[in-house]
Amino acid sequence: MKVYLYLNEPRAMPNSFFTGDRAKLAGVPYGDQTAMCTSTPEVKHWLSDSLLYVFKNVHGLGGIFTITASENRTNCTSHYQKEKCPRCKDRSVAEIIAEVNSVMADAVHRADPKADVLAWDWGWRDDFAPEIIAKLPDSVWLMSVSEWSLPIERGGIKSNVGEYSISSVGPGPRAAKHWALARERGLKTVAKVQFNVTWEFAAVPYLPVADLVAEHAVKLSGSGVNGLMLGWSLGGFPSPNLEIARLAESQKTDADDILNKIAKEYYGDGAAAAREAWTTFSTGYREFPYNGGLCYNGPQHWGAANLVFPKPTNYRATMVGIPYDDVKSWCAIYPAEIAAGQFRKVAESFGKGLTPLRRAVDLSPTERRVQTESEFRFAKAAQLHFASSANMIDFNALRNRRIDTTDTAEKEKLFAEMQKVLADELRISKEMYRLAKSDSRIGYESSNHYFYIPMDIAEKIISIKHFKYTINGDK
Repeated sequence: MKVYLYLNEPRAMPNSFFTGDRAKLAGVPYGDQTAMCTSTPEVKHWLSDSLLYVFKNVHGLGGIFTITASENRTNCTSHYQKEKCPRCKDRSVAEIIAEVNSVMADAVHRADPKADVLAWDWGWRDDFAPEIIAKLPDSVWLMSVSEWSLPIERGGIKSNVGEYSISSVGPGPRAAKHWALARERGLKTVAKVQFNVTWEFAAVPYLPVADLVAEHAVKLSGSGVNGLMLGWSLGGFPSPNLEIARLAESQKTDADDILNKIAKEYYGDGAAAAREAWTTFSTGYREFPYNGGLCYNGPQHWGAANLVFPKPTNYRATMVGIPYDDVKSWCAIYPAEIAAGQFRKVAESFGKGLTPLRRAVDLSPTERRVQTESEFRFAKAAQLHFASSANMIDFNALRNRRIDTTDTAEKEKLFAEMQKVLADELRISKEMYRLAKSDSRIGYESSNHYFYIPMDIAEKIISIKHFKYTINGDK
């Protein structure tokens, strides 16, 4: 096992940094920060010397991977504003980005020739990527998000995948194109994937959608990539899904053989039932209403812990944080009824898959029972989260319609529909409370820690029961 460093350098510095002799290092201004211009020898020397120092003094590091066009402010073209820098404005985007990677790779390999340097193309614009790849050093590996730019259609809404999708099986056209260009150069390639959880849904350690994982892993095994990055900040829990990826790479066999082997290993006499459950989960999960905005802002990570608000809070949903009642942000590109409908499809499929999974668990070997019972709890938690997400979209859409109408009869009708939704949400919340109490891994995600704890769900139950007495003061 080796440690790789993620480098998003050189970071922009506060404007106050660029005084005296450092004024000549200033590049593109970004509000209260300014880029350290990598077209200056001093910044390149700093970047090189820093890495050389780290790799000379920390022995055995596996290497680094870089993001050079990040959401963070780094080099002068990281946000494609190089025209604001007097030195970089006359240089190409490809020249600047390739040079940053080259400086870092040279320093790492001077200290440790065996260390790997992975240049991640995250954020590289499609029109610039071919030239950047052409200019990369021969020693680096090119990493691409496998599923990026896959065309999808969910609930009749057409879109394209960005990243963080298990429901969409790659590789997609962007990664395939970039890997091909890299291989023409003689560069090694890496697929960045998420095989446990993603920002589609991250409140359990892994989703038992093994068929989707196997299909993706086998395709990547045959694609010629030289390595996999199996998760980014989330989804690192040891699981059958990660074992599927290992078998796909090491045994070069088909998906069914891999799934049969893993099912037999975990479930013994229950292997056939486990396979049935995994296929049911996977088929339903293909209906997940994927969109970057929904993944980051939606209610699916909080599920039954998301409170009922009788009146609009006017709070915006926070990124993979508190969803509040911001149903417009939750649904992103989807009309509310379609987003709710897609969540309901996924929930129903997970509900169907729980029956064969329960049989599989009951037939699993005694020495595997702790693991198989865990998988059942994770699948059940997922089913409840998806069902709750559908309910909360429906509830808030109905609530907003009720506020907007002046028709008394319509208000009564909408109120009755809201009560029906909340009756089901109360059932889900009680189930989810018991489930979260039984397994402290549920509701936890490694980069955010707990989305919720059981008492948050208890508060949700109270908010449901209190609702009918508080809405608009007329009930």
